[in-house]
Amino acid sequence: MRDRNRQARFVGGTLRADGHLAGQEATPQRETGEQIKVVRAGAMGLITSSDEGTLHARTRGVIEAAMARPRDGHLVVVTHHAPHPTCLQPAHCSGWTAGNAASDLSQLTDGGQAKLWGAWPRPWDD
Repeated sequence: MRDRNRQARFVGGTLRADGHLAGQEATPQRETGEQIKVVRAGAMGLITSSDEGTLHARTRGVIEAAMARPRDGHLVVVTHHAPHPTCLQPAHCSGWTAGNAASDLSQLTDGGQAKLWGAWPRPWDD
């Protein structure tokens, strides 16, 4: 029988990709190709792989903290970038596209702490 009184807690963020799936293609100063401006050392510039890594770590920390907190009910995680390369179309599971759209967060997704992890949108057409 279902417990209809159980509540769901939501946590989420953009969760920029950490760039590791891009391999050598993701050099720290390489721009990601997105028209997102960031302030770096007092100057405005387009987002780089290094910037994404910093933002990724910040959001990942928030998600990890939510997963570690005791709760009564389910945890739902909502992010923009995918938490695992298998969330991508097979043709995009490696290289620059994967490194800019997903991260391998198996240690978080496989732990059973989140009932559901939704990542939207996909950055390309099928």
